Amino acid sequence: MAFHMPEIVRDGLSKEEAISAVIQYICEHYTYNHAIAYPTTKEQMSAKKNAAENHLPEGSYTVRCGNVLSDEALRAEIGSGYDLITANIVADVLKAMAPLFPQFLKKTGTLIISGIIVERKDEVIAAMEAQGFVVTDCREKEGWAAVKLKQAE
Repeated sequence: MAFHMPEIVRDGLSKEEAISAVIQYICEHYTYNHAIAYPTTKEQMSAKKNAAENHLPEGSYTVRCGNVLSDEALRAEIGSGYDLITANIVADVLKAMAPLFPQFLKKTGTLIISGIIVERKDEVIAAMEAQGFVVTDCREKEGWAAVKLKQAE
């Protein structure tokens, strides 16, 4: 599912912009509830591996796992003002998270979502547009879609 993410991230963003403020929601399964209690969960290990593969030095990012949809404390801990948010997760979770993205993202920031089955792309885009986002790029490959969005001015 993640094959579109690197292509869209690189287009139009410098490495410095991407590294400066990236929050990445990496989830292979919709099971979060144990992640905060254990420092080496599968989700955290996956995020750290991804960061290493993308040459992000340890200490230049923070990994947090939890259910951002229901955990207000986690949302507060994550904070706001990010230049870039990438979310590679199923359509239902992206739609549920749509109201949260504007809270985390700078007004001039970029949201990149992927892991979307092509048949569900339009409904996910509609959920993002309902939150004030506009599509700036959309790519499809082998039945999967990735979408790059900005907040409307």
